[in-house]
Order: sequence, then structure tokens, then C-alpha cells
Amino acid sequence: MGRFAKLRLRTKLALLLSAAALAPVVLASSLAARVVLSGLEESLTDQTTRQLGIAMNLVLRQVERLGGEAAQLASMPVLLTAIDEGGASVSELLAHRDPHLPSALVQIADAQGRLLATHAVGRDARRYASLAVEANSTPILRGLAYERRVTFAANGELLAVRAVAPIVDSSLALHGVVVMSVPLDGDFADGIKGALGADVLVHAGTGPAMSSFLDDVGQRTTGIRAPAALAAEVLAGRVQLGRAQIGEHDYAVGYAPLQDLDGEPVGMLGIAVDREGLAAAQRAAAGSLALGATSAFLLALGVAALLSRRLVAPIARLHAGALAVSRGELQVDLAPIDGGDEIGELAAA
Repeated sequence: MGRFAKLRLRTKLALLLSAAALAPVVLASSLAARVVLSGLEESLTDQTTRQLGIAMNLVLRQVERLGGEAAQLASMPVLLTAIDEGGASVSELLAHRDPHLPSALVQIADAQGRLLATHAVGRDARRYASLAVEANSTPILRGLAYERRVTFAANGELLAVRAVAPIVDSSLALHGVVVMSVPLDGDFADGIKGALGADVLVHAGTGPAMSSFLDDVGQRTTGIRAPAALAAEVLAGRVQLGRAQIGEHDYAVGYAPLQDLDGEPVGMLGIAVDREGLAAAQRAAAGSLALGATSAFLLALGVAALLSRRLVAPIARLHAGALAVSRGELQVDLAPIDGGDEIGELAAA
């Protein structure tokens, strides 16, 4: 305060007017920006939640479709004939049915649980290499127990959908089992993204995601993990929302648990919505705030300059005259000061 008191009147006037002009502009702009950005943040949260719900429905439709395809294949009379003829006939039948089957690894076992044929629909054997079940494995034994089921199954760092259907004739005699497995990998995520419009992540447990993200050279982005605390909440059965930095972008992410038929958590489905729109709005708000503050500051300086001419300059002349009189220069000539206010009267006196 002592330093301010020592400033010249012109400087004090400029500082006070600048503060008076800037304070309401900054306050009003900040409040407006906060309200707008808060609304955008809520809208982004709602969008992420909505997209996550749609993605779950799309995944469950794929699961339901795979179960239906397995049951349809198991009910075909020609499959019963092929099983009786042996594995070569079963393989030939699957190759013939390939264009009509969903993208999956199809395995046929006989009534003793022995594998007769394994066929990768679409001839992409590498994609399904890790999904094959062994003879008399748990999925086959469930089918031999007349159990028809479709569920999620974790296979290392890869999550899969597996459908099992028993092969029975019209008298309900058991002839074998159909097992169909589909990996929830990057290709699967791409399919969901194509229908949804948002990037998709699928985690087996807390492992790295199989996702629709691609890097700058078009390679699949790897090593994307959910935060440990968030993953624990999701695997406990709760939907969670958060933020993640993936590549060079900031995303709003939503996660939902994926559980098998026994209710055990086996993985997570994630949706990532780019926050670039919100970031652009933040930059626009900051730019508007800076522009408003700059305009107010320039206006304050202009008003200060005008008042300096009308107010400070006459006072400065009076000050100079008073100093001259104090030095004994009683004949000092003050230039006339226009106006009938107190300053003009003081100059006349």
C-alpha cells in the first residue's frame, strides 16, 4: 500500500481503472466458461454411459447369435450322418458349410468326447489357434451332459465367447457335441466399433486390452491397461467411468464387467470416447476469456488516457504552479483551465 501511495496520479488512475474493468469481465467470463464446460463434461459422461450400454447390447447379441448358430448346426441331420461316417466326412461337411457359418472356430466331438474335426471358419487358423478345446475337456463334457450353453471364457490374455450344443437325433439319442469359439480380439472390437462409432476395449481379467485402437502406422495398439483400482471395482460387478491417455489423445472411458454363466467375472468391456471436443471447447473458452480481458484492459487504458487529459494534466499544471509559488516565483502564469469545476476554480484562485 505504501508503494501504491508513492505512485504518480496518472499511474494510480490507470491501475485502478484497469482493475475495475478487468475484475467483472474475468469473473463473469470465468463463471460462464465454468457453466458451459460443466455442461459439456456432463454431456460427455452421459454419452460414454450410453455408448457403453449399447456396446454391451451388441456384444450380448453376438453371444446370442453364436449360441443359436451352434444349436442350428447341431440340429442338422447331415451332421449326424457325417459323424457316423467319421472325421473326414465331418471336416468335408464343415468346409462345405463354411460360407454359412459365423466367424468362429468350430469343433465337433463324438459321443465319447473324441474330437472328429476342427475347422476355422474363413480359413483364418492363426486367429483361432489358442481357442481349441481338447478331447473330453470341460466344454465337451458339458455338451455330453445334454447341456446347451454359451458363455465368456478367459484364455490367458484373450477373452472368448464359447457356445456348446449337444448333437441329438429325433429320439434324443446323443451323437456328439458342437463347440464354437470366437475370440474377443481386435477384429471383434473393430466390428463393435463399426456399429457403435466409439473405440472398444476388451480385457481378460485385468490384463492388457484387445482393442480397436491403431497407432500412426496402422498397427494394433498394445499394452493398454485399466487402472488397478478401477479394474478391481469393475471385476467386483460395478460399472465404472474414468479417463485414460491412449496414444496422443485423452479419452473418457467406461467399463462394464463381463461374467460367465456361473456369475464369475472373467473380463471387462470398455468404451473410449475422445475428449477432443471438450478440449477444443476449453481452448475456445480460454481464448474468449483472454480476449475479453485484453479488451477490458485496453478500454481501461483508453479511459485512463482520456481522464489524464481532462483531469490529471490540469492538476499537474496546478502542482507545478504551486511549486513555483513556494520557490518565491509569485508572477508564475498558469495557463487557463477550461471548465467550471473545482479544478478550474482552484486555478483561478
